[in-house]
Amino acid sequence: AGFRIDGQAYELTTEIGTGTFYRMIRE
Repeated sequence: AGFRIDGQAYELTTEIGTGTFYRMIRE
């Protein structure tokens, strides 16, 4: 699952014990 903010790509990632965070994808 992914989305874009201001033209930048983000991937929604979940980690056990961390919760939900956003990882910025720069390729």
